[in-house]
Amino acid sequence: MERMLSWDRIRRNRLKLRDHFALNPNDLLPSLMHRNVITFIEDQQIRMKPYLPEQFEEFFDILFMKNPQECIPKFYEALVDINRESIRDFLQGVTGPSDDNRDAQF
Repeated sequence: MERMLSWDRIRRNRLKLRDHFALNPNDLLPSLMHRNVITFIEDQQIRMKPYLPEQFEEFFDILFMKNPQECIPKFYEALVDINRESIRDFLQGVTGPSDDNRDAQF
């Protein structure tokens, strides 16, 4: 349970979320705003970045400043909202990395 309430695992795997899972932060923003994790100003700050990789970095920079005990469960709920349970399961350790990426971090 302690691992779930720390940003460490998400932080270590953030490039895998971008490159392997093709996570788009713009898909998560509405759900995270609804859950009061991301504010309107933060949403605009992320969307103002011209390129998706920059938006991705800005999104996680903002997210990692949030209280993990409060926000990690909401982050996982937002992943379910956008039908990305595979990412949630990976981050929670339910599933391992695919065979094509043996050096994924845990």
